[in-house]
Amino acid sequence: MLTLRLDPQLEKSVTRAAKSLRVSKSELVRRSLVKFLHEAESRPKTAWEAGHDLIGKYAVGDGSFAADRKRLVREKVRRKLAASRKS
Repeated sequence: MLTLRLDPQLEKSVTRAAKSLRVSKSELVRRSLVKFLHEAESRPKTAWEAGHDLIGKYAVGDGSFAADRKRLVREKVRRKLAASRKS
C-alpha cells in the first residue's frame, strides 16, 4: 500500500480526470504510474543510446571533418577576417 500527499490543485486535477475517465482516483494514479515507469524504462540512458542510429549516418565532405576540425575552423575564421578587412 502507498499513501500520497498531493497539493490541493493536483488533487483537484486528479479528481477531475478520474471522474472524466469514470475510474477511481486510485486506478487513475495506478495507470499513470504504470505508464510513467514503462516510459522511463524504455527511455535511452545515454546520448549514444538516444542517437546511435544517427551517428555516422551522414558524411561531411571527405570525412576528415572530425580529425581536421580545428584547422577547418581556423581557416574559416581567417577567411572571415580577411573579408572584413577588405570591406
